[in-house]
Amino acid sequence: MSELLGKVVIVTGASYGIGAGIALVLAREGATVVVNYNKSKEEADVIIDKIKSLGAHALAVKADISKVNEVQNMVEIVRGKLGEIDVLVNNAGIMRRMPFIDSSEQDWDEVIAVN
Repeated sequence: MSELLGKVVIVTGASYGIGAGIALVLAREGATVVVNYNKSKEEADVIIDKIKSLGAHALAVKADISKVNEVQNMVEIVRGKLGEIDVLVNNAGIMRRMPFIDSSEQDWDEVIAVN
């Protein structure tokens, strides 16, 4: 039996890419997965459907993880619907594809806030 069976797991940036892959693996292991997304509910819903097709439970929650109030709101939503959070996978991250010397202070602040 998996150690994740029945555990509530939040995966940030889970609506596509590596985060979506992590969410699916956790679901296969029996976790209830919270698919955090920032922009595309449609992409998050695709992952939710895949998780549910595996027989696992899932919930999509929108939150920009660079904003404390949105993260706090996400945590409250998860606790209200699923109970306590057992695991957090901080997957979300951004990078600016430019030489560092060309980046603005705002670019740097956004990278640090998300990552």
